[in-house]
Amino acid sequence: MPVTHYPNLIPIWLWSLAVEGEKRSMQDAAEYKQNQMFAASVLALTDIHYTRVHSSIMNRISRTIWITLYLVAMLSMMIMGYQAGLIGKRSPVATVTMVVAFSAVIILINDLDRYMQQDLQSGYHPGNGVSKPASP
Repeated sequence: MPVTHYPNLIPIWLWSLAVEGEKRSMQDAAEYKQNQMFAASVLALTDIHYTRVHSSIMNRISRTIWITLYLVAMLSMMIMGYQAGLIGKRSPVATVTMVVAFSAVIILINDLDRYMQQDLQSGYHPGNGVSKPASP
């Protein structure tokens, strides 16, 4: 089973533990209260998990922005070709530079849009130094 499926199974497994504990703790009031707190924690964890899943699915770059980005790239290249046609010669350096620049922007936006499957890795990881004590 792929690792990406485990976050979906953990809340189900925890909830089954809470239900099992509910069945066993009906006689003892202290155990019943403790199980209620556990069930509330599992519900909170499940809510947070599904909020994250929802935001990762819904907070994507919209199709309109992608279409606009490709349209701007296409129009820029067409205008550059038109200008080269008016002058009578084209600059291969400018053409290659524009193609590389637009390709890099499109690849970067696409990579930032896919949080879990990023191809470009950065050295910055927020939270890395949280567990280390602050030095004076």
